Amino acid sequence: MSLKFILILLLFTLVSTYLAFLNPHEVELFISQNRSIHLPMVLFIFTFILFGVVVTVLLNWAHQFKKALKRSGDNFREKREKKKLLKLDQLYEKAENLVNAGRLDKAQLLLERILENHPNHIGALFHLGNIMNSNGDREKALELHSIAARQAPENIKILSHLAEDYSAAGLPAKEIKALEAIKRFSADSPEVLGKMRDSYLKNKNWAQATQAQKKILALAGNDEQRSREKRCLSEMAYIKALDHLEKGQKDIAIFELKRAVKADPGFLPAHVKLGDIQFAAGEARSALKTFKTGYEKTGSPVCLLRIENHLVGAGQHEEVIKVYREAIGKAAADEDKETLTLLLGKFLLGQGQPAEAIETLKGISSNGVFLHELLLADAYLENEDTSGQVEKLSRSAFEKAKASIPAFVCNQCHTPASQWQDHCPTCNRLNSLSPSFCR
Repeated sequence: MSLKFILILLLFTLVSTYLAFLNPHEVELFISQNRSIHLPMVLFIFTFILFGVVVTVLLNWAHQFKKALKRSGDNFREKREKKKLLKLDQLYEKAENLVNAGRLDKAQLLLERILENHPNHIGALFHLGNIMNSNGDREKALELHSIAARQAPENIKILSHLAEDYSAAGLPAKEIKALEAIKRFSADSPEVLGKMRDSYLKNKNWAQATQAQKKILALAGNDEQRSREKRCLSEMAYIKALDHLEKGQKDIAIFELKRAVKADPGFLPAHVKLGDIQFAAGEARSALKTFKTGYEKTGSPVCLLRIENHLVGAGQHEEVIKVYREAIGKAAADEDKETLTLLLGKFLLGQGQPAEAIETLKGISSNGVFLHELLLADAYLENEDTSGQVEKLSRSAFEKAKASIPAFVCNQCHTPASQWQDHCPTCNRLNSLSPSFCR
C-alpha cells in the first residue's frame, strides 16, 4: 500500500480519536431532527476505523487499476513504436545499401520516404545531402547537411561534408566555423588543418593560413611528408608575395620571396621572381647571384636562361658562354650535361658562331633527330656530294635545334609550353613546368 493511502487511514484514526476525546463514553448520532441513537465510543471508533480501511482499500484498488490500465497502454504504445523503429531501421539499411552500391536514384526515393515521417533522421539527411551534391543541387545539399549538423553537432563526418558545402557555396567564414567545430574533436588532424589552410588562402587570410600550415608541418611524420609540407609553406609565401606585388608593395613582396626560399630552397619560382625584381630595380649583381643560387639549389636551367637573358641585355655575351661552360663542368648527371650543352649550342648559333656550335653539339652522345641529320650531312660531305644536301640537312638540323631548345612540359597535365612560367597555363598548377627538349 502506498504512503498516500496509509495517510488516509491514519486521518480516519486521528478523527475518531479526536471524537473520543470530546466524549469518552458514547456518541449521539442524529438520524433526523427528532430522532437520534447513542453508540458506545468503542463501537463508534471501531466502526469509523473500519470505514476508513474500506475507503482506503477501495481508493488503493482504484489507483492500482488505473496504473494497470496506463501500463497496458504504455506497453501497447511501446510495442507499436518498436515496430515502427524496426521498420524504419530496415528501410534505412536498404537505402544505405543502395547508396553503397551506387544506385543513388532508388536510394534517394527511400531516403525521402524516411524523411517524410522522420524529418530529423540524421543518417537519411546525411546521405540524401550527398546525393543532392552528386546531382549538382548544392543548395539543397547544404540545407540537408545543416539540419543533420544541428541534430548531431559532434559528428565529424557530417561537419566535414558541411564544410565542403560551404566551400562550394563560396562561404569561407561558415566553412571555417564548421572546420573549427571539427578541430575541437580532432585538433591534431592534418586533413582538417589542411582544409582550414585552404579556406584561409581563398579569403587571403595569410596569417591564419601560415599558422595552420606550420601546425601541419609540425605533425609531419616522415621526411617525405615534411618535404611536401615545406614546399606548401613556400608556395604560400610565394602567392602572398605576388599579392603584395599587385598592390605595389615591393619590399614586403621581396621579404615574402626570401621566406619562400628559406622554407624550401628548391622552390624554383621564388628564386626566379626574386631575381627578376632585383634586375628590374637595377640590382644586376644581386639578381645574378640570386639566379646562380637558384640554379645550385634547384638544378633548373630556367635560372641559367634568366642569366643569359640579362647578360645579353647588358652586352656580356662572353660571360654567358662562361656561365654555361662552368655549369656543364659541374653537372654530375649525363642528362644535365646534355641539356646544358644544348642550351649553349643554341646560344652560340644565335651569336653567329656555327663552328663553335657544331663543336659543342658534337659532344652530345644522344641519337636525337637533329643530330641524326647532322651525321647524315657529314656522310654527304664524305661522299663529296655536290647537290646541296649537306647545306640543306645542316640548316634543317640547326632550325630544329633552335625551335626545340628550350621547350617545357607540365608534369601534371603534360601540356607543352613554349616558355617557362611559374605555373602551367593550362591546369594552373604552380611550379609544374619542366624542360623537355625535342632531340
